[in-house]
Amino acid sequence: LLTSQAMELYLYHLKPAPMHSEWDAIAMNPEITRSNKQAHRESAKTTFWAITVPLYRIAIWSWMRREGNLDIDEHIAIFCWDMADAKARVRQIRREIETNVRLREDFGIMASRNKQRVWGDAQFIVDGARDVKNPTVYASGVGGTTPGTRLTCAILDDTTHPLHVQSRIQREKQLHLVEEVVEPSMLEGAPIYAIHTTF
Repeated sequence: LLTSQAMELYLYHLKPAPMHSEWDAIAMNPEITRSNKQAHRESAKTTFWAITVPLYRIAIWSWMRREGNLDIDEHIAIFCWDMADAKARVRQIRREIETNVRLREDFGIMASRNKQRVWGDAQFIVDGARDVKNPTVYASGVGGTTPGTRLTCAILDDTTHPLHVQSRIQREKQLHLVEEVVEPSMLEGAPIYAIHTTF
């Protein structure tokens, strides 16, 4: 099942775009661990990379965990220019897990049934995770805190914008995010997907 196919099956209410099938070649290839894509606003790049890809990874992880074929938990970080945007992405993923009937039917209950586990807009831990301290999905703005665990996937969603790189301080923030926060937090072989808007 390709990422774009999963989107058609489970996220049929979201708008697909023609290039999503092309992006499958990146999202489904474990040998591609660094990707930097630029696309226009109508390409639904956030829908594909920051919503569908994390949901797909969580759903497959949940299924494999139930089958007893997986020891490692998913830890996915979504970075945006500001925290509000990053939280909006995480909130949408969380709502799909809570309310999407098709996801629940095929992959089981992924929403945490343990009220002591984090389940919010900034971060959440899915049901069945062995690591009960570090979030399954984590939101951060540029200049935010370092994730508390090694990441299995990181998504940089429109962290760059012409208005965000005009000054030296702004450019240094961008470099700090990649070099000092994201890269050191990645597990070996874990992918980083950076997506940007064409202006």
